[in-house]
Amino acid sequence: MEKSEQRQHGQILATLLIFYGSFQLLGTVFFGIILGAITGGNFYYHVLETPLLLLAFGILLLILLLPFLVAYGLLKRTKWAKGMLLAVSMAGILMSFMLLFTLLLHRSTNRIIVTTLLGGMIIALCLYGIWFATRRTA
Repeated sequence: MEKSEQRQHGQILATLLIFYGSFQLLGTVFFGIILGAITGGNFYYHVLETPLLLLAFGILLLILLLPFLVAYGLLKRTKWAKGMLLAVSMAGILMSFMLLFTLLLHRSTNRIIVTTLLGGMIIALCLYGIWFATRRTA
């Protein structure tokens, strides 16, 4: 693949990762607001008190920020971007399989539609990322 095509695919992939990361962040904020409304805001104070819950919150925050970090690396054409892209893509495929497993346990029409759309989007993005990360430059 020529360098100009490589650069163009990198920019497209970075844009898709920014959209995906924004979608993921928006969903997390939505569920966080619902959780806060149900618990009256008490849940957030208990997260800061327990070290294990604080660690889980930090891991969740890292997972939410990884697509943005990889997109930044792709746009700046850093050396670590392709390796991180490969790791994030593998994690995304694993997450898609977890979604499908959840669908097998609890079937409903709404879950089938959402899981199919979300899982298809994640798998397509991850396969594109794996394809891009394993290509050699000319």
